Amino acid sequence: MKVGISQQELADLREQGHKSLPVPAPTTQPDDAAPAKPAKKAAEPLTVLEADRASKQAAADNARQAAQVLRTAADPIPTPEHNRRWVPIGEMPHEDRLSACLDGDAADKGIGRVYNRFTYCARWNLQVEYWEIDSKGVPVERARTAGAVWLVFGQGDAKDRRVRIFSQIEKDSVDYDWGPIDNIFVAPGVPLSLMGQCSQDSDVCGAGPGSYTMPWATWDNNPIWANWDIHNRDQNSEGRDKISYNQWYVETFTDNEEYTTLNRAETPPRLMRCDSATYFN
Repeated sequence: MKVGISQQELADLREQGHKSLPVPAPTTQPDDAAPAKPAKKAAEPLTVLEADRASKQAAADNARQAAQVLRTAADPIPTPEHNRRWVPIGEMPHEDRLSACLDGDAADKGIGRVYNRFTYCARWNLQVEYWEIDSKGVPVERARTAGAVWLVFGQGDAKDRRVRIFSQIEKDSVDYDWGPIDNIFVAPGVPLSLMGQCSQDSDVCGAGPGSYTMPWATWDNNPIWANWDIHNRDQNSEGRDKISYNQWYVETFTDNEEYTTLNRAETPPRLMRCDSATYFN
């Protein structure tokens, strides 16, 4: 997974900068800030049929993971705690469920691992590119890179229409390519933000709170997980059980006065199914 832009995107932005008129004095951002990007368009709401097709397609595209999920569901699990399909949701991931999910082979393959209907996890190698920009906000040179292992863990709620998403940078996984001096004195202090998002409009689902921003050095040694609740609205649901689907993802970026990532890295969107049925224990 990579944060950055292609050479063609860079050329297009440079050409745009050469053709533009002089830039007036900024009001809310400095001259050397990256050019503002339009807000990401929300994904279309998913019908039950569309969601079913999307789920089957994801399984087909990740056959090894799907087989692993089936084996996990069929194999007896020795401890009572792991035998429970749902576990309480707290400010930190459920420790036993987190370990059980990440220890599976599929956690670092494809879209990640679906441990059971309430639990998801994934591990990605993340590479972030930082760009130098001119006074018009046009990128002129790729300056530096940083890399790390990025973890995402999801717990579905059996009592509410929500999923709690957790994310962090794996401890001691950060690596800098800023040069021997800057690797020690500059790169560790550069901020990195993580933020959970809902793919659809706010009338379908919502995500909160906002982004978690910390220096790379803090992420690399931080035992606390950032977390967001992805809530599904029942007003766009179907049937007596108020079934509804939406998607969520986590993004990472840097955007301050000194260093900027021009594109945000996003985890693959994951499908979320909610209902308001009252006849389950």
